[in-house]
Formats: sequence, structure tokens, C-alpha cells
Amino acid sequence: MQYAIGVSDFSIDILRPYLNPNIQLTKIYSPIDFQIEEQVDFTKNEYFLYVGRLNKEKGVNLFCQAVTELGKKGIVVGDGDEKQRLEQQYPTIEFTGWKSKREVEEYMKKAKCLIFPSLWYETAGLTILEAQVLGIPSLVSNRCAGKEFVEEWFTFDNQNIEELKEKMLQIEKYDKKITVLYDYSKSNYIKQLLQFFENIMLETN
Repeated sequence: MQYAIGVSDFSIDILRPYLNPNIQLTKIYSPIDFQIEEQVDFTKNEYFLYVGRLNKEKGVNLFCQAVTELGKKGIVVGDGDEKQRLEQQYPTIEFTGWKSKREVEEYMKKAKCLIFPSLWYETAGLTILEAQVLGIPSLVSNRCAGKEFVEEWFTFDNQNIEELKEKMLQIEKYDKKITVLYDYSKSNYIKQLLQFFENIMLETN
């Protein structure tokens, strides 16, 4: 028997048909390095936020289009091939470039919602988890593994910008506390890794 770790059910389901059927896959979510603290009141915040690379596959154009068509305030944190074009096409959106981890955390704390509009497969999407522990809701493309980290209501079809816009408007009226669905701490991650290797040792002895 062979053993491997997958970082999400989504990635495991995609990879399984291409792997040796004798491989036993175990899901262990990746940890995040954000300090879990008192959650902020996102209902008082004003802007929608995107954090990540500015490449086509990340869906940042979808974010910019939705924010602009709704006439909302949007901030894009990150850099990439699409940055110059997007800045020219969407002049009302603030593009900050890359920021430090601490600066990204501050942008998140002041956001009413993080939007994760990935067009391609994503194995996880740790930005969603970082927002979650701060109490910030995320709207997540249903074509990526990030959908596992939020309740179903917070997902949208990345081929349907009208659905995204509708969810954004609904978020402005949403006032429930954001639930952290899982323990994404480093200590829990290490605990699961140790259990994974212990199980292998027991099965192979």
C-alpha cells in the first residue's frame, strides 16, 4: 500500500483517477499563519477585497467587473501580468500592489467581503481561511477547492457574473457572525501529520 496526503477533498477527487489505485489518500488541510483573535464587525466596513496574483486564471477581472458594474468600492491587493491592463480598464478600483502579511491582514479587517473568483482549479485557497478567522465573509468560486471552507450560500458560479453581483448585494445586508468551520492552526496540522505517519507505521508493521 502507498500513502499520500491531499489538501482538500476537491483536489483528491480530481487527482484520484490519475493515481495508482493502491495509493491511500488522506485529507489534511494546510494551516494558516494568522493569529486567531476577536473577529471584526464586517458590517461596518465599506469595500470589497481581492487578494492574490493578478493573472487571468485567478478571475480578478470578474471581481473588477462586478465591483464596477455595481458602483461599489473595491481594492485589489497583489500584482501580476494583468495589473497594468486592469488599472487602465477599471480606474475606480484601488490597486495596491504586493503588501506584507501584516498589511494584508489590515486590509482584510476593513473589508466587508473577500471575493475569491478563481477560474481554474485551486487546491485550497488559504486567503479564504485568513479572512474567516478575522470574521470577514468570503464569496468563493464554486469551481475551486475554496468552496469547502465556506457554507454553500457563499459560493457562486464563476461563469455567472450576475450571480456574483447578487451575492455581493446580499452580503451588504448580511449580519450574522462568520463561522470558522475547522481548526486551521499549525498545532492541529502537526497533530494530524503525526497521526497520519503513526497510522502508516501501524499498518506496515
